Amino acid sequence: MPEVPNATNAHNLDGVTNLGVVDLAAQGLKPSLDGIIDSIDELVSDETPLLMSMPQSLRKSMEELVEGLQLSIQDFRHAEMMESPQPDIWKAVQPQLLQVVEDMGKMNSSYRRIAPEEISEDAQQEAWQRAVASIQQADRFLRNAYRKLMGEDQYRTDDYDDSYMNSLLADAEELMPSEEFEEIDEPVRQMQESVQNFREAEKLEGPQPETWQAFQPQHQQIVENMEKMNASYQQQEPAEVKQEARQRTAASVQQADSFFKDAYQKLMERDRTMQQEMAAMREQLEMMQRIMVNFSPDAMMKCMMAGADYLREAEGARKSAQKEPTQAHRSFYQAARQSVHDVYHNIKEAPHRACEAFKQKAYAEADKGLRRIAGVFDKGIAALTERRNAILNLSPLAKQEAAAKQAEASKQPEEAPKKQENQGSQEKQKEPAKESPVKKEKANAVSVQQLLNPETSERAVQALADSAMAAGYNAEAVGKAFTDLKIAAISSPFPEKQPDDQQPNKNLDMPLTAAVLMDRDPVSKAGLFQFLGSQGVTKEAVVQQCTAWKNQADKYLQDKGLVATKEESKKIC
Repeated sequence: MPEVPNATNAHNLDGVTNLGVVDLAAQGLKPSLDGIIDSIDELVSDETPLLMSMPQSLRKSMEELVEGLQLSIQDFRHAEMMESPQPDIWKAVQPQLLQVVEDMGKMNSSYRRIAPEEISEDAQQEAWQRAVASIQQADRFLRNAYRKLMGEDQYRTDDYDDSYMNSLLADAEELMPSEEFEEIDEPVRQMQESVQNFREAEKLEGPQPETWQAFQPQHQQIVENMEKMNASYQQQEPAEVKQEARQRTAASVQQADSFFKDAYQKLMERDRTMQQEMAAMREQLEMMQRIMVNFSPDAMMKCMMAGADYLREAEGARKSAQKEPTQAHRSFYQAARQSVHDVYHNIKEAPHRACEAFKQKAYAEADKGLRRIAGVFDKGIAALTERRNAILNLSPLAKQEAAAKQAEASKQPEEAPKKQENQGSQEKQKEPAKESPVKKEKANAVSVQQLLNPETSERAVQALADSAMAAGYNAEAVGKAFTDLKIAAISSPFPEKQPDDQQPNKNLDMPLTAAVLMDRDPVSKAGLFQFLGSQGVTKEAVVQQCTAWKNQADKYLQDKGLVATKEESKKIC
């Protein structure tokens, strides 16, 4: 038998002999990789309606499976162009793809309208399952090879494919009375929700291949039970047989649901601890603001602002890991989680001691406690910022973005690269002294004294709104933030009056940042209200002031055409 040395010659051989790839393999010839892939494409093409005699749900599921395999093939070829050719991978997957063509051909034959009548539904089902299994095997192999080549996680939650189970569920809905179908549908929906929750948890904690491997036998059992249940309805078995099949199916689904719920709870245990510690720190800040009203405004303001900034930074690490579940973002989240644990235990008793010192009129000790707490938060922010830069700036994503920017710069005229190169050199020289995002934001903050001054209030509100929109918030959200500020003022503790021995320090000022304005957490605004109280502003006056700022912001946004006026809104309605 002749041996075909490479894919190119094999492809030519396919054209000369005009034989299918399965026929070539049967004759001892080596079909080409391109020929095999073309055969897969043809089996689900519009010009080859071999699937048309299948039930619609099965046909749709099969088309989705094949499309997924085609996409994996394209992705891996693209990855080779970016990295390097991988002949060993194609050599290993070629027999798997050939098996896909063979199994799909047999499946199609079993469903053809011209097929012999003696082909039973069981035989069709068995042919379908073999085709599904071979497609999933080849798809998983290529996806794992792609991730390994691109330096990504080799195990992913999307290796779990429930398309066939969904097709069985769709068949059950057609076969069963609605009240009986509900016995199965509701548990399946709950299980799928638990699966999705576990996938979300993996974004924070990383892939859990052992869990998915342990679930595979359960998933297979669910599929088998659903197949038997559907068959009992198709064959019009007695009611007690149908009931037993439903109960067996529901029990296997509920078992899988409990499995993923337990796995989720175990995986999220460390995240729950982080959330609890952050909630405890918020409560401590609120307690100090409530008990130590109007005490040491400067120290209290710094403590509240530092605490709010730190908690916002830590929560941001968590959200970024959920939004972009890369190893780099997970590493930063895990660093933030450890930081929260350390900061929490570092200041755990300090707020209570500061409050007790205040009650005992040991004001120097109370002031010292406030400043110490603020210092711990400031160090936490600095450490998180340093860790974020160290982790994320060295990530493959950051390197790819830098390479893309460099490629874009090379397309500019010659003068532009030189100018950018000079600017880049200057930026690199300045980089060690680069300010953290928190400090940079404070530099763009608005003075609260300017907000309080009637002559400068309107311009300060406009600047604050511009700063928020520059940070990515839309005009509607900015307008609503001023309303939330008023609501927070109403619910925040304020002194009824200034103590006689404490006069407002008009030289004291406070920066109000867009992050504080847009943050819905009342703790982030605690420093603002504490400062206003130190200036002798009553709670009623603060609420009125917030209303004035809200009206100024609305007018500014309407004048710029960013939001509709009330009259325009009524016309739209």
